[in-house]
Amino acid sequence: MVECPRLTETEMQEDFKFLLDTVRAILPTTTANKKVYGIDVFQNLDRYGNKVSQAETTLEFVSLIDKAINSCKASHFSISSITAEEYRTNQILHRYIEGYVEEESLAIHAQYQQYIHDRSAQARLNIPLLYHKGRYYTKHHFSQNGKTYTRGLRVKTCNGQTPDEIVDRTADNHPRLPWDSDNHKFYSCSFHRDASTSGNRRGEVVFEFVDRKGATFKGVFRSDAPVVYTEAGKDIPRTVELLKPWKILYIRIPSMDPKDTPFYLSGIKESRDKKIEAVVIDIRNNSGGSDDVWRTIVSHLTNRKLACEIRAGAKNNDLNLSYLSRHGFGSKIIEKGKPERIGFLDNEEFLVLDMRMELEPAEDSIQYPGPIFVLSENVYSAAGSLVTFARQTDQISSVGLRNPYILGLGIDPYIFTLPHSKFIFRIEPVIDLTYCRKAEDIYHTDVEVEIHPSLDQLLDYHNCPPDISLQEFLGKHDPFFAKTLALIKGKTRHPRTKS
Repeated sequence: MVECPRLTETEMQEDFKFLLDTVRAILPTTTANKKVYGIDVFQNLDRYGNKVSQAETTLEFVSLIDKAINSCKASHFSISSITAEEYRTNQILHRYIEGYVEEESLAIHAQYQQYIHDRSAQARLNIPLLYHKGRYYTKHHFSQNGKTYTRGLRVKTCNGQTPDEIVDRTADNHPRLPWDSDNHKFYSCSFHRDASTSGNRRGEVVFEFVDRKGATFKGVFRSDAPVVYTEAGKDIPRTVELLKPWKILYIRIPSMDPKDTPFYLSGIKESRDKKIEAVVIDIRNNSGGSDDVWRTIVSHLTNRKLACEIRAGAKNNDLNLSYLSRHGFGSKIIEKGKPERIGFLDNEEFLVLDMRMELEPAEDSIQYPGPIFVLSENVYSAAGSLVTFARQTDQISSVGLRNPYILGLGIDPYIFTLPHSKFIFRIEPVIDLTYCRKAEDIYHTDVEVEIHPSLDQLLDYHNCPPDISLQEFLGKHDPFFAKTLALIKGKTRHPRTKS
């Protein structure tokens, strides 16, 4: 095993300055984060920079660096997960990061990754929680040590603190947290599993619950033992199915995995001569992958050219431009972008590219002419790209919940190595300015048709029998699908209908 370098205080200070200078040159959302989240990125970094002298070991310094990065709450800004094998075998990645990451650093960084993973390990206590309108509720019936708790209990406190207090206190332990746009706060349904919250001196976590009648009572749990509950709710695998009662072609995409593309295309092809009144593409809880997956699927469905405007920006400086030039889309920003000050971002200057992206029907498309609905909940990265694409097209509409994570156009994050510690981090350089009028718009978290389920509807959605048929789940337990059916039947105003 390669030993971690032993750093002097001067070397730590130089590493931290490298990080700070990189953020100033690259990170495009510093102004937006301050306006929307109330996070002053540079104030946070200064706060951690002032602690560098307190780090007595390299691993303590690495922990400080990791928390400093996490405190920024910027998309794709975190410790890098790159491995030595990726560096050796992925030639595209190798060329992209060459000169900024050296192979000899990767063995050291692997130890940092393990250290951060171990430090972030959560307690075994896994009380299933649901976040709804600013509050936390028990998601399923569960038990520990023979005592049973019902779903729908509201969490008042945990070890004497409110959930909001715990999330605020531990936020820097996590590179990203879901954001509640209505209540303007971060949240986490695993707040009780954080190492600093995971038990009192007796290894207990004490919850204060409020039942449906308003009565308050305590639940005492062992932090080192899991609770017992049955995973309810319908977990839908990749699917292409014609739902005959509604004449809807239903396509479930759990992840944007290119290996699954032939499966979807085969199912779409089989529906060619069927009567289809609507297409539903279900990407709920899809954490991303490749944009090529959804682009290929849509191109094999549609009968028309679909287009959207793209407005991408990046900070205009030598470091950023040198890295952008290595990326296919990034090089277009350099070639055709124009310097522009963005008024709603305090006149910050970006190199801005305006372009049009077009998606043509595939040669073997089924030439479907009707509406396509995208069901969206808790998506990320490439899955979010489909949601933002839908917003500009007349054939595709998004239906669901406002997204808790940042979406919008981006490119492959840059990867940098700190010079002395050899800690490796990634950082996203591009900001999506498409149709943005205010700072919050750059996160692209809106859906066109937002649903507003009640707590009881969500509890039913998450607790229906998992073995019921897809058709029964969608028709009886799914508020996303119910809203879509109302749109199809004309009972609710379609997003494309002018008022």
